[in-house]
Amino acid sequence: MNITMGQVLALNTEQPTFEKLCLPIRTSYKLAKLFAAADKEVSFYKKKMQEIIMLFSVKDDKGNPVYAEDGSYIKVLPEKMPECQNEIHQLNTLEIEMPNITFILDDFGEVNLSTESLRAILPFIQE
Repeated sequence: MNITMGQVLALNTEQPTFEKLCLPIRTSYKLAKLFAAADKEVSFYKKKMQEIIMLFSVKDDKGNPVYAEDGSYIKVLPEKMPECQNEIHQLNTLEIEMPNITFILDDFGEVNLSTESLRAILPFIQE
């Protein structure tokens, strides 16, 4: 099953929510396998994002990326902004092959999930 890197990141963000749930063993097992695959892809994402930062960021005299004064983002060379945005977009929309794991809603029993949590696993739910 293929999903985008953005979907992998969303799945990774919701991992703590699912880890707190008491679910049937088979459902927990499938989630564990899914999150393990996502963790591997998140590591790849972080490495690639670091490369993008080093390539397009404003650097200090030691070669380190310069943060905005409020620390909320890394400054990008103005002339490189379109190329940087394109690289980030390509990374976020990269198709990632995930294990062919599927769920049905009954796999989750009577648990309550936020819409955000449900959206993270939606590509893996069969109706």
